[in-house]
Amino acid sequence: MPLSGASSSYSQASVTHQYDVFISFRGEDTRNGFTSHLHSALRRNQIETFIDYRIQKGGAIWNELVEAIRDSNLFLVIFSENYASSKWCLRELVEIMECKKENENVIVIPVFYRIQPTHVRKQTGTYHTAFAEHQKSLERSVVQQWRTALFEASNLSGFHCDHHRKCVGKSFMKNIAKMVVNKQDCGIPKKSAIYSRMKEIFMELKA
Repeated sequence: MPLSGASSSYSQASVTHQYDVFISFRGEDTRNGFTSHLHSALRRNQIETFIDYRIQKGGAIWNELVEAIRDSNLFLVIFSENYASSKWCLRELVEIMECKKENENVIVIPVFYRIQPTHVRKQTGTYHTAFAEHQKSLERSVVQQWRTALFEASNLSGFHCDHHRKCVGKSFMKNIAKMVVNKQDCGIPKKSAIYSRMKEIFMELKA
């Protein structure tokens, strides 16, 4: 049962989300290492997570991604060395940040995988190179929209890990899962069954 089955805001009409977490990442950078470990850690803690391999074969990929984004209330954005080179990732990020602007209860947590946060925030190095390429073929307004989404997301509180071994370590994964549970904890009534289950998971993570 997804933890996010509760309302994302109890001051307004109830909104049910299919996914607790949506992971945005560049597959070539992290799919077979960090992201797969993170996804497994979240699933072990019964956190219903969307990752792109859940897209139905033969479906309209972008439409399904947007639907999954709109059906999530917490996002883990894995910034890796070549994240900005992917137009898909940048389009995803714009959608994610739009959701955050529309709903104050939406949570976005950046994870800086083997890259400095300032590198992403100031869009230097590989990010500068990627945007130089985008500018050659895309409208300035689109590129600026991507730059803004990157800047806003990278200014949020999150996680930073320099070394692969540390990144895929049990402690680092547990800390991310713990934050996910703790963040979702904030918007759920204390008397709900979901709140009780989340508390059980949080205590297990503390162990």
